[in-house]
Amino acid sequence: MPAILHVLRNDHIIQDGPDPVVNYDRHWFNTTSMAMIALAGTLLIHISNAVTSVRLNFKHRIPSLFLVAMIQSLVAVGCHFCRSSDFFFVTDCQFKPYLNNFCYALSTGLIIAGFSWQLAKATPYFWSFMFFGLLCQGAKHIPAIIYTVHMTVGTGYFQECHYATPPFDAFLFLISEIMVYATMILAWAVIIPIRVYRHNQPWKSAIYYYGAIYTVVCCILGMAILCMIITGHTFDLHLEVFFQSKWAIESMALTAQLKRLHQELREFRRSQGDQPISGFVNFNLKHVRTPGKPSPGGSNTSTLANTIRYMRDRVRSTTSSLATGSGGTYKAPSEIESATTSRS
Repeated sequence: MPAILHVLRNDHIIQDGPDPVVNYDRHWFNTTSMAMIALAGTLLIHISNAVTSVRLNFKHRIPSLFLVAMIQSLVAVGCHFCRSSDFFFVTDCQFKPYLNNFCYALSTGLIIAGFSWQLAKATPYFWSFMFFGLLCQGAKHIPAIIYTVHMTVGTGYFQECHYATPPFDAFLFLISEIMVYATMILAWAVIIPIRVYRHNQPWKSAIYYYGAIYTVVCCILGMAILCMIITGHTFDLHLEVFFQSKWAIESMALTAQLKRLHQELREFRRSQGDQPISGFVNFNLKHVRTPGKPSPGGSNTSTLANTIRYMRDRVRSTTSSLATGSGGTYKAPSEIESATTSRS
């Protein structure tokens, strides 16, 4: 009869022999299984987002929001493979928790940067709102650094990596993300009614203005998940389930914004006769009158030619102002229309 090997690992007796028996904590097994299911499901979401982001990035030659989305999605995929390996291989638990936390902070930080960029482009005060975006980045990453530095790491029951942090650091980290989400929601809650009542934009168009609906829904769900964690209403589930779900929702929201932006760029390119679009014009399509619509005093052809001529001059002036270090000025749609009419 073959010998039976008894191994004692963290008070869990594992017997290997003709009738192997594993004595384990049922609660630990259930929560770990749910975490693995969440990792598998969100990994598929991140892979899908990565494929879409890479495809869109190489369709647009400008290094911009598409590049940011591609980097964050690839980081998310790499982090998920790294985290999943904890459950199947004996790994270095003195390093991987720090790597996983760094990847989470980097990826979600890039997502917040993308949301801030879209929010800033929706207003005539671009640089002021970009400064607001930098404040959001600081509010997110400074607590994340404190959280990571003060955490302790170790090996779990079956060699999976565990880490813990002081309660105050965890609370500071979670509350900072909630504040960033709340600020984003508040900003769009002001901009959307302005688009409706001052610019006579339909509600359906206003809520999709620069991907507003995706940012707002993502921030609401993110706040709800983080509030559940802070208050302890986690339904006895592993915290990994909540964090991975929140991360996947954020990545999906940014990818949806990019897909909509890609459609707008494609339609605009078709209206120009499939001519390449400059990077300075790509994210200002909302401020340019559609060339295909007839102007009150001219034909469609003259309107198209005047609009293209104005955009070309606008790109040149923007390029020269960036080269000399001077800031550009915002032009309302009425100013663009008067400029194109005067050039005809």
